[in-house]
Order: sequence, then structure tokens, then C-alpha cells
Amino acid sequence: MPQAPFRFILSKPQRGSVLILLVLLIAVQLYRLLVNFPELSPVDLSQTQSYQTQLDSLRIKENAQTPIVYQYNPNYLTDYRAYTLGLPPEAFDKLLRYRQTNSYVNTPKQFQEVTKLSDSLMENLLP
Repeated sequence: MPQAPFRFILSKPQRGSVLILLVLLIAVQLYRLLVNFPELSPVDLSQTQSYQTQLDSLRIKENAQTPIVYQYNPNYLTDYRAYTLGLPPEAFDKLLRYRQTNSYVNTPKQFQEVTKLSDSLMENLLP
């Protein structure tokens, strides 16, 4: 019975490249064994603890920031926008009645006079 030919035959350039690869792998392993790498010093945990407390305080400050109130034109407020600004429905109705007379609100002071808002609420509404 004839024997099957060996199918795993490499050409001369392929054999050379496999040999180079093996030599490189052996060289890297020898380098790692022979070269002394410096020992890592232990980490001072008290210093990392102080950094961690600083990071935690910064995260708390970031989460506690006041929301951004974007500029708006009170003459073109919608029901939804008035609700998101925290404008009471009665004040919004007063503004709508004022707008039905074809009058415009030009200043924050005039807006406060028309809607009869408190000073503290006006401070929150002003950008």
C-alpha cells in the first residue's frame, strides 16, 4: 500500500521566516530573564486616600450644581415652557391676557408687573 505524501512542506522563504520568528521569540524570552527590572515600591495608601477624598468632594460639587436656565422670550412662552420654568399657571394666564391686547413685555420689571410674580421667583427666572 503506497504511503500518503506529507502535505506540510514549506518553501525556502517560508522556512527562513519561521526560523527568524523562533529566534526573535527566544531572544525576547532571554532578555526578560537576564535584564533586572527595578522592583516597584509599595504604594502609600494615606496619600491615595487624600486624593480619593478630593475626588469625592469634586463629584459632590458637580452633582449639586444649579440647573442652567436658558434665555427665553416671555412674549412667546408656551404652556410647556412656562411649566418647565416653574411659572405658576395664574401668572401665565395673566401674561396671555396681556398679550391678547397686542402688547409686548419688554423688560423683566414689566414682566413682573404683568404677572405679579414674587422677587424670589423672578430671580430664578432671570438667566
